[in-house]
Order: sequence, then structure tokens, then C-alpha cells
Amino acid sequence: MSEQEPLTTRNPPMIIGFVCEWAGQLDDYLQADGFLTVLPTVQIVKVPCSGYIKPAWVQEAIQQGWDGAFVCGCAMVDCHYREGNIFLRDRMTGDRNPYLRLKGGKGGRRGVDPRQVRSFWHAGTGGESLIRQIHAFAEDLTGGSVPLGELKPVRRHPGPVLDVSPLNPTGPEPEPAG
Repeated sequence: MSEQEPLTTRNPPMIIGFVCEWAGQLDDYLQADGFLTVLPTVQIVKVPCSGYIKPAWVQEAIQQGWDGAFVCGCAMVDCHYREGNIFLRDRMTGDRNPYLRLKGGKGGRRGVDPRQVRSFWHAGTGGESLIRQIHAFAEDLTGGSVPLGELKPVRRHPGPVLDVSPLNPTGPEPEPAG
């Protein structure tokens, strides 16, 4: 976006995200009011499934003054409720009703600028990577740098070893021979 005018003069920009509760776990970064701790001008609205998200919510948010809006669902073919993410993807691209009205597309002049909208698809453990994508979106909106708070380290859990035999790929490494 460096070749085009920034979409907003606010830095950091005001962004609203509609996020499936099963995708991109952001609980470690959410304040009680729904704003992110690491990007305090980004508000998250959780929904049971991305298929529940209406494109009109995105359009209304932009018309009400939000600088950007995004939707986030489960990774493709990994929807907790079967096909919600596919329904949302098709609505956002205009392939399924009700669709998002984009300027220059099916929305004509009354639609929203496509640069103000993003779609993300994440597995349930993708909190940090989702934060980085939201941050990149914020920088695209401003055309410059946006401060990002400290990200928490990814929690690693070795998991239980149920079968300790050396033939189990999750078990311990076999001792080297003599």
C-alpha cells in the first residue's frame, strides 16, 4: 500500500474484528472491554462461528467510522461447525448472499473500500500469528508504522507420553546402542 494514500490519518487506526470463538485464540490479549492489550485500538467481537458473521456488520462498522474491519474464522476445511468459514469466505468475496458490498464491485459506489476489509483463517492456536496479521493490517491502513505491544511467548506443552515404548513416535528417543 506504500504507493497509495493512507486510508486513515489516525495512528493507530480504529479496527473492529469479528472473530469465531474457535479460531485464533486471543484470550491472553483481550481486555475486559474487548480491546486488545497489544493493539489498544482494535476491538474484538467474538461469535460462536464465523458463519454467523453478517457482511452487513462489516459494512456498518466502516460507515460508522471504524478505519478497518476484519473477520476471522477457522482454517479452511477445519470449521468446528462444518462449513461456517466457507459460507463467510463466499459472502466476503461476493459468491454467496448476503455478500459484502465493495466499491467497484457488486456494491458500486455505495460499497466499502476493499482496502479497509480483511479476512483471516486460523487454527484455534494461532493467537500470536493472528495478532501479527492484524498489526500488518493496521500498518496498511496508516501507510506507516503502528506500535505493537509485547507478545506473550507461545506456550509449549510437551503433552503426556502415553506409550513410553521406543517404537512410539511420541515416546522417548531410544538409547544409542553400546
